[in-house]
This record gives sequence, C-alpha cells and structure tokens, in this order.
Amino acid sequence: MMARSGARVKWTMMARSMGQMDYDGQEHGSYGLRWTGARVKWTMMARSMGQMDYDGQEHGSYGLRWPGARVKRTMMARSMGQMDYDGQEHGSYGLRWPGARVKWTMMARSMGQMDYDGKEHRSYGLRWPGAWVKWTMMARSMSQMDYDGQEHESNGLRWQGA
Repeated sequence: MMARSGARVKWTMMARSMGQMDYDGQEHGSYGLRWTGARVKWTMMARSMGQMDYDGQEHGSYGLRWPGARVKRTMMARSMGQMDYDGQEHGSYGLRWPGARVKWTMMARSMGQMDYDGKEHRSYGLRWPGAWVKWTMMARSMSQMDYDGQEHESNGLRWQGA
C-alpha cells in the first residue's frame, strides 16, 4: 500500500465526482461499488468502466481482485496502474491500451453518466475540466486508494486536457 503524507481519501460518496452514482454499501448493477472507510471494494463496475465481466477471478495482466468483491477486469488493472496501452481507442470509452502511453479522451460514458463541472475534486484525486477528463492522480490510486490531494507522477496518471 502506498503511504502518502496528507489526508487519505475516504471514498464514501463518489457520486458527484465520478458521475450520478449512488453509494450506500450495496451493489448497484453496472455501477455497483462498495466503499468501506478509505478502502475500496469494487463489486461490479462492469459497464461503467467498459465491457468488463466479473467472476471473481484474475485475468491476465489486467486482473484485479478486491477483498469481498467479485471482480474481473478484462482491460483495466495495469491500465489504471502501470499504463500499458497500445494506442488503440476502444469505442466511446476513449481508452488506449498496452504498449505505449495512455490518452483518455472521454471517460464520461465509460464510467456511467458522468457530469463534468470543471471543478477539482481533490479528495477523489480527479479533475474534470468541462466534458473532458483530466486525471491528475489515478493509476494506483484506483487500486490502492491512497490520496493526499496532490498530483503525483509516480501515483499514476497525469492528464493535460486529453
């Protein structure tokens, strides 16, 4: 686990920053996430992140597994962590995978019905300028969930209007 000085993120309600999602500790279909304190439990993020299937197994280099959750990432894990991308865009999800660097054009539809107001959601480590996504610190943040409201190259991604 990464330990960063400063405040750690408590993902209790990511609704505002990630979209119109509701969190109450229950599984919510395609957007289902479960948050416990500052640690995250992904139950079913399937359609919200793309065409993902979940069966509780690890799959390839993208496989993520969360305690108490059923997760099968077909095209995520390292994509969110170590960034292996091939420069190919995948539908309306604007993701680029294995081999190079990532350029997320618009994650709006992939994460759900996201609304971007251009405000910085420091505690969530996300920045949304207008309708375009600017991820300041995600990568490992999405897997290890340690945030301090700062941008960290090593923490994963830095998006400049991509």
